[in-house]
Amino acid sequence: MSGASSVAGRARVSIRINAQPFGVCLCDRTQWIRKGQANTEECVRAFGRGHNLNHASRGNRLAVQLAEDEKLDALEDNPPPELTVGDWINAGNVGLTLEELRGKVVLIDFWSTQRKGGLGIISKLEQLHDKYQTKGLVIVGIHATAGADAMSDFVARQKLPWAIAADVENATSGAWHISSYPSYFLIDRSGKLRFVRIYRADLERAIKQLLTEK
Repeated sequence: MSGASSVAGRARVSIRINAQPFGVCLCDRTQWIRKGQANTEECVRAFGRGHNLNHASRGNRLAVQLAEDEKLDALEDNPPPELTVGDWINAGNVGLTLEELRGKVVLIDFWSTQRKGGLGIISKLEQLHDKYQTKGLVIVGIHATAGADAMSDFVARQKLPWAIAADVENATSGAWHISSYPSYFLIDRSGKLRFVRIYRADLERAIKQLLTEK
């Protein structure tokens, strides 16, 4: 875990062992959770949302999640992958690139109109945009390839003000290792990907942290 002032780059982790809550923490990179058993003790590196370790059949899914998280670890503190997208909305005639956003704090919002649960945070994103845009925050929305035909109408209907484009043949989601929508990533002013798949409750705190950095 990093220092107390830092913000977790991963989703909140809720661990249950033998059907009993083991604890909730904010994980930044590697967090080792100790799992007690009758005669053995194993350490399980757990990320993501609500890994339930009390049932053996969940082992394979946990292994898959760990493999995905290792790929995400490799993205942190490095230049972000390219955005392979279609035509941009709210980005002028020439669109945008992440390179030209250096000097800004960039929130990448991977979203989908087909994931109704993720649409509820739009008002929160609008608040963040209005509150921090003048301080250097830029929001960039990347819609999933699936359902992208509904994106333009939705953006117009909701009057979303930030730049938005649709992923092309899942190329961007593959490069960024997106396994669920919505997913949030933060790029600092230097152009490094600082927080991957950050828990939405931590978004504002993380944004404020990066905005104070020069």
